[in-house]
Amino acid sequence: MRCGAGPLRGLREEAAADPATAPVVALADAAYEAQHPVRGEEGRLHRALELLGVPLGTAAGPETEGTPRAWRTTVADVAADLDVIDLSVLVESWARAVHEDWSGDPAIGKQRNSFGPRRAITTFCPYADTVGDLSGRRARKKAQTREHVRAVAQRLFGERGFDTVTIADIAREADVAVQTVFNHFATKEELFFDGRTPWVDGPAAAVCSRAPGVPALSALRIHLVETVRAHVGSYSTPEGRCYLATLEASDTLRVQERELVHEAERRLHAALLEAWNPATEAAPADPEATAPLVAAIWLAASRSLIVEQRAQLTAGADPAQVATITAGRADRMLGELEKTVEPAPERHQTGAGSPRHLASAGTAIGTRTSSTTRSTCSAVIAPSPAAM
Repeated sequence: MRCGAGPLRGLREEAAADPATAPVVALADAAYEAQHPVRGEEGRLHRALELLGVPLGTAAGPETEGTPRAWRTTVADVAADLDVIDLSVLVESWARAVHEDWSGDPAIGKQRNSFGPRRAITTFCPYADTVGDLSGRRARKKAQTREHVRAVAQRLFGERGFDTVTIADIAREADVAVQTVFNHFATKEELFFDGRTPWVDGPAAAVCSRAPGVPALSALRIHLVETVRAHVGSYSTPEGRCYLATLEASDTLRVQERELVHEAERRLHAALLEAWNPATEAAPADPEATAPLVAAIWLAASRSLIVEQRAQLTAGADPAQVATITAGRADRMLGELEKTVEPAPERHQTGAGSPRHLASAGTAIGTRTSSTTRSTCSAVIAPSPAAM
């Protein structure tokens, strides 16, 4: 391709190894030359126009007494459709449209700009305008393709198991190229978790977006209590049960989930440090030490509550009732933890808001409610698949 046909450069590279692609390359070159005529190189333009009239089985070569004022299809259209339509089909459609634009088909309603020896042959402004207008279309198509590939992949994971499904299986079922899958998702793990992990950003977002006057930990407690309620309740749906079964059956997915859990902690840690700004909110004695402890302990405690409900839910307990009870426990536990970090007007380093007191308070709560927080450490190391 000539300059500006970046989306099709890969086709030219393939042509050297596969002679069957050579006609497609020549056709794309001709379409591009016809849309980008250069003054003083009319011969190249005429050769391109002649070629456009041959492979498509159309009538005699197009007229050349003027260039179209605008193009119905450009290389940008081809780029927008690469994820969903075969490239050779796109190139032929592009070339056919260029042929019709140059032919001056009355049905198209194209107006001409006549040119002669004294008139420059240039690419017209409408071409650039068209490329700009297509940016939204390209984004929509890519979003649709991504959603389609993800839906197909997650269905296959649920039906066959994560470890047995390959990227090639997903591409074949979604009717796209393997490279298209990789264009949107770097790994199978990303495909599985995509759209299913609001809990990675949720706690940090709850802190950052809290209403004026609401303490950071109060906003975090409210968010985590509702998260516990929602996740325990989700076991009542076929989708929730399928997600959990698929994840539990794959060591690879559990490893990836641990990484996501650590990412959630890192984001919450950063959000708390930002929230505990002395200029806007009273902070613990040592925010740098307290923020990572709060992030780790609060998220682990919430997950532990969720994990421990699985046995009775599997045995047939009512998810709605269990969710209500578990959310109440979460509210009480996190409320106690919140008190240990409350800033006081005057305190010493070993006071109620110090990191030392926070750690001891966490241990004490764990002792009083061993049934819910005894698995805190394991929840951080190997958390629940469905727990946030």
